[in-house]
Amino acid sequence: MRNASPKQKFQGRPFLASLLLPIGLLFPILATIFVALQSGTPLPTGLWIAQRSTPWLWMVDVLPLLMGLLGRFLATPSTVTNRYGALLLTVLVLICLFPSGMMLFAWQEARGSVRALRATRLAGTLQTMALRSYLQLSQKPGSDLRKDLARMSQIRNEIKQSAPLAVQTMEPAWQAFYQETVKPGKLSLSTALRMREAAEKLTHTLEEDARASGSGTADVLLMAVLGTLISLGLILQFFSQLRQLEQQLQATHKQHTVTSKQLEAVSVQLEEANRRLESANLQLEQTATHDTLTGLSNRRALEERFNIEWSRALRYNEPFAILLMDLDYFKAYNDSFGSQAGNAVLQTIGALLQHSIRISDFASRYGGEEFLVLLPHTGEEEAARLAERIRAAVQAAPWKHRGVTISIGVAERTRDMTKTTELLDAADVALYQAKKTRNRVCRSLITSSENHKKAA
Repeated sequence: MRNASPKQKFQGRPFLASLLLPIGLLFPILATIFVALQSGTPLPTGLWIAQRSTPWLWMVDVLPLLMGLLGRFLATPSTVTNRYGALLLTVLVLICLFPSGMMLFAWQEARGSVRALRATRLAGTLQTMALRSYLQLSQKPGSDLRKDLARMSQIRNEIKQSAPLAVQTMEPAWQAFYQETVKPGKLSLSTALRMREAAEKLTHTLEEDARASGSGTADVLLMAVLGTLISLGLILQFFSQLRQLEQQLQATHKQHTVTSKQLEAVSVQLEEANRRLESANLQLEQTATHDTLTGLSNRRALEERFNIEWSRALRYNEPFAILLMDLDYFKAYNDSFGSQAGNAVLQTIGALLQHSIRISDFASRYGGEEFLVLLPHTGEEEAARLAERIRAAVQAAPWKHRGVTISIGVAERTRDMTKTTELLDAADVALYQAKKTRNRVCRSLITSSENHKKAA
């Protein structure tokens, strides 16, 4: 299962989280039963006695809370917990440190209180033995009390381990009592009375210390319980805020996903709109510069190209010629066969011109049935040969109704010409000569005479 998905890997965490709280509940129950059985107290009363007399069980009682919180943390299927798991665990531990520390402090205070109570009990025993010594000495002066002295010395040493400062208050009375009791018959009634009074004072002092220690332990324990409840509230609030943050992140992620999809859709729409706009621009450009019927350039495009080629020819003194064409008897053809047949003829003429000229040449529809071809870098002779090929191609074309012919005027730029209109006028004169006999190519008389002068 090397290729397991993240969701499959994550399935073990909720199962582990569901086990943590029952495991945490078992620890204090089993520990309390163990202490009760070890002390020999009967169940179930021994459970309460074990809890009350064993401070370290208080720390174990906090385990269900910690285990439950850890289970809640692991059970949260959150990207936040996955990304910041170590940080969140650290926060949880820090929040739980306060009640845990208070519990530990209460444990120490409870141990001190237990020691104080034991010392008080021992001090009561010491007081009782001192009183008994006093009574025995008052009844039988000179009695041997060395056995009681050994027991009293042992009790004093045990009290001194728990409350050395309190024992120092009875030190003068104890030294006098000890020295006189070691020697049989030397203990006086006043010394025994001083010892009884010192033991009684020690007992009262230790009782006050035990009460103060017990009160401090109760206060610390109460603070620990309150701290635990406050920590529990803070942690629950923390998890609630964490869940809200996770929901906000999920909502933001969904919103971003929707926004991203919308942006992609808008981008696709914009690309489609751009393509349509480019296509429309191309169509507009085609419509603005081309004749829709013949596919040739229109009058506007002709004027722009004519000016460009004319300027180049003037600048570099290059030959430049034009062909001005007109269909013969085209009006009669339209009247006889209809405008649709006439349009078909114009379309065929446009196709023949595009097929006959060079790439550098420029063919356009000049008027109704007139056409104009610009021939850069071309002299009159070459232009006349091209015109003848076009005339022959039109005549030889398979026309539907009857034959169609064309008349062509050829003109070349001369050195005297400074305007495009002069060259057009020369071509128009040549076309007029060709139209006299129809189906003919005529050269301009102006350009022809200029060429003859050049040849002479």
